[in-house]
Amino acid sequence: MHALIIGAGGAARAAVHSLSRLGVELVVLNRTPSKAESLAREVGARWGSLEESSAGLLDKGIDFAVQT
Repeated sequence: MHALIIGAGGAARAAVHSLSRLGVELVVLNRTPSKAESLAREVGARWGSLEESSAGLLDKGIDFAVQT
């Protein structure tokens, strides 16, 4: 499965770690790309900003999204 995580705060961190343990491939997007990068690196996920330029990160398709 593939999931999109929108946000990079505490709730996003909990979702990212829980979903990663279940084997879900993740993309983390945030207004501040450096925060998305920091969180994504914790679990080996892809990351980007909430800009149109990050649309390519969704190329594998998304089964569900978590807005935090």
